[in-house]
Amino acid sequence: MSRKDGSVLGRLAAEALAIGLGVVLALAADDWRETRSDRREARESLGVVLEDLRADSSLFARAGRATARHTSAAAWILESWDRAAPPTDSIEEAFYAFSSGARVLMSRSAYDGLEASNHLRLLESDSVRAGLLDYYQERQGTLATYDDLFWTEGLELLDLLAPYVRNPGGRDRGSVWPPSADKVELRTDWGTIAADARLHHQIVVTGRYVDFLNDLLVSAEAEASRLIDLLHGELGGS
Repeated sequence: MSRKDGSVLGRLAAEALAIGLGVVLALAADDWRETRSDRREARESLGVVLEDLRADSSLFARAGRATARHTSAAAWILESWDRAAPPTDSIEEAFYAFSSGARVLMSRSAYDGLEASNHLRLLESDSVRAGLLDYYQERQGTLATYDDLFWTEGLELLDLLAPYVRNPGGRDRGSVWPPSADKVELRTDWGTIAADARLHHQIVVTGRYVDFLNDLLVSAEAEASRLIDLLHGELGGS
């Protein structure tokens, strides 16, 4: 091979190397821009998740207060069951507290979008990622299951109360059970109510579910608050 041929081949090799490096750099730049765009979208989605968690935290606090009222009312009713008739007003107040409530309808659409876009992997904090997975995949599912059970048993309780109490909540209320008046009114005397063994059993069963649901709500509120703090750190305190 002549010196001239070698020079030509050298130039061709250098040009090929330059082209190859250019392609690699261009691809790297595209990847960097795509990753940067994905991270920006992930942060935006995370901001919405943060708002959902705040909404859930408030929901858990309200629902926890309601379940505490249920628990207190159920305890009073059962303690009074075999005693002489309590004051009518006290009976009505207890049944009012025990026949009012609302579904625990949690938010998760923002998290589902974050997961569907595969942006969850871009979160810098492993503890945030693990916390979100546990909260949305496990904790919300458990809460929803026991809320369904409580709701089902609660509706059965309302049906059993109907012959004895005027204006309890009803099946046509959708996701809430507010009585149709500011108070409930007894249709009959306490002795007749206390003779209903099926009603007594249903109050016991519903009370057990509401006790467990209340524990879950307290735990979920604490976890939501913890995740809110973690997300503040992930988002730079926004």
